[in-house]
Amino acid sequence: MSRTRSVESLSSNGSFYIPTIFELINGYKASDPSPSRLPINIYLNDAECSICLAIMLKPFSLGCGHTLCARCIRETFDFALKSNLKRFIHAQSHDGHSLATCQRVPTKKEDRVRLCRAIKSHGEAPEDVLAFECPICWAPVVRSPSPNYLLTTHFNELRDILADHLDSSKFDIELEAPSYLFNGLFQ
Repeated sequence: MSRTRSVESLSSNGSFYIPTIFELINGYKASDPSPSRLPINIYLNDAECSICLAIMLKPFSLGCGHTLCARCIRETFDFALKSNLKRFIHAQSHDGHSLATCQRVPTKKEDRVRLCRAIKSHGEAPEDVLAFECPICWAPVVRSPSPNYLLTTHFNELRDILADHLDSSKFDIELEAPSYLFNGLFQ
């Protein structure tokens, strides 16, 4: 069984060429009766976030190469961290910090430092608690997700060209992913 490449697995360094929508349309043969082979459908399938199925307007890539919308990545990481932090709820003591300190998801560097100190006071290693995985392949994520500028350009081009033919409810709600989106989660 051979694997097919999709834009979801592309890295943001531009190492793989993605055709423009015009090139896709020019390569389309009108004799192909399958609607799934329409260039628009092929492109839209690759532009969808694998989690929420919205069209990614601001895709972010993980170290493993998977690309998802920023909102889904952040929500997945928040859920994983909250699950890992639950082990401290019934701790015997919270020396030097409050229960809220070791349950708060960090949103800036100072919050992360405080959380790491609290985790250490419970005898745990911060890197074990602040561990994240790709929601697609479960590979460890050790660096902050990065914006995939190549795909952003192509998906925005697609959106502009096909705006009249697309269901706007499928577009990712957040047009601009805030730059601080992953602050506090990674060093």
